[in-house]
Amino acid sequence: METAPPAAMADLGGLIVFANPAECEPGEPLRQLYDTMAVYDDHHQPQPSQPVVPPRYAGAVGPAEVLARESDHAVFSVPVRGRWQGLPVRAVEGIYGIESDAFGMAIVFDAPVPATLPVLEAQGFRPAAAGSMGAGSMGAGPDAAAPAADLPPEQMPFGRAEVTGDARTSRLVCDWGL
Repeated sequence: METAPPAAMADLGGLIVFANPAECEPGEPLRQLYDTMAVYDDHHQPQPSQPVVPPRYAGAVGPAEVLARESDHAVFSVPVRGRWQGLPVRAVEGIYGIESDAFGMAIVFDAPVPATLPVLEAQGFRPAAAGSMGAGSMGAGPDAAAPAADLPPEQMPFGRAEVTGDARTSRLVCDWGL
């Protein structure tokens, strides 16, 4: 008995869009996914929600689920199956502050850092060395905002990027809590 070939992975090029990769600023479809994967309830707590995406990606994007909840932030994950710039995508994660400036996003790839880093750099990302942003970004520390803190508002970057991972997966982490 012959088995059917696996379904082709969706091309996510119209969903995972960055307006300014150097500052990790999402384009409209990705911003809409982030803005709708969590909603704040009456107690100012972020709760998971079904993200809004362009109709052609509805089958590639699942419901948000809670990965972690701390006193000052919550992290949600949305399964996203497809390819972006040739890289297999597993999920989009979002961090949402709870009375804090912790905000950001990560694109999770089913590929190790050595495979993702050249692709990201070719797209215009300028990721910091892994671990250099501190713990405020998807797990980074309070000193993470220090480099941009002295800039006038009109010169403040939208965010910054870091690439983390292991032998099988990698994350493009966008820290917006400058």
